[in-house]
Amino acid sequence: MPHPKTSNYTPIGVMLSESNSQNCSTSLFKNILDFLYFFIPVTFWITAAIMISCSGKDSRLESLTVDSKKSVSSEVFSGDIFNYFFEKPDALKLIGCKQGQGQVLFEALYCVQGKNAVDIESLLTEQFLMSPLSFVCCGWEPEDGKSGILTEEFHNESTGEFIGVFVNMYSQETLLNKRSEWRNIDSFFVRVEVVSF
Repeated sequence: MPHPKTSNYTPIGVMLSESNSQNCSTSLFKNILDFLYFFIPVTFWITAAIMISCSGKDSRLESLTVDSKKSVSSEVFSGDIFNYFFEKPDALKLIGCKQGQGQVLFEALYCVQGKNAVDIESLLTEQFLMSPLSFVCCGWEPEDGKSGILTEEFHNESTGEFIGVFVNMYSQETLLNKRSEWRNIDSFFVRVEVVSF
């Protein structure tokens, strides 16, 4: 009978140990793969959501075109919208831009001092066909609520939606109901809205 130290057999304890080691390695590798298959897609979508919310963009604006010729980046809608389409007067001060709700994708708000309100109203009525302001209850707003149209409709070819850019003007709350008193009103506001329909 061969001496155990010189035989070619492998003790059962060593065989079980090696087997467990291989199973453990395989199991660990499989667990890592399973984790990556789950983690990578989840990370992608979370990152995408964060990027969209931080940049103020909307996926519906990714492939806008104007007259099917000029491509327009959605970057347009995360800042000074008015100035992109028309040279903004110095009297029009950007307050901020934010994502809207529902059909309103984005909106930008501007402030106008009362002393400049007549000039800005004239620009919006003559160039963009907004109704003249009229006094209602406790402030000034476009007559019949008619907004101006800042530019021609955009067509978003990827979704089939049309995008309009509308502008309107209104005053802060005031009891001053005569145009001659506009200079005495601290602030008027101009709102530009990007709307899908």
